[in-house]
Amino acid sequence: MPPLKAQLLLEESLSAYFPEMVFTDSGITVQLHRNTQVSNKRGNLCCLFPDPQYPGHYRLSFHDQAGPVSHLVYSTAEQALKEAISLGYREHTPGQLDRLSEDPHWQFGLARVSETYSALRR
Repeated sequence: MPPLKAQLLLEESLSAYFPEMVFTDSGITVQLHRNTQVSNKRGNLCCLFPDPQYPGHYRLSFHDQAGPVSHLVYSTAEQALKEAISLGYREHTPGQLDRLSEDPHWQFGLARVSETYSALRR
């Protein structure tokens, strides 16, 4: 199946589950939230993005209130989305990453990571 047709079919099937999902020229952006009552080392927000390091792949990026926690890379958006759902991320929350990034805890967390990274590079 040609990549464009496969992408369109994927978008159609995903949009049935997530009607507010954002599709852009650079790929799919999905933000899913996990129930905060469930303990999770990965964080409560999972975002699906085209992977910037591996073109054609997709990244699940996990975040909590203090910033990015980790990420995983998949060959397809469908694989990544299935994994996110299997990990308990099921509530579609568009705009949550923007809201989190404005939180003082997030900004403090990123500043600490930046300081640590700079110290390690010396």
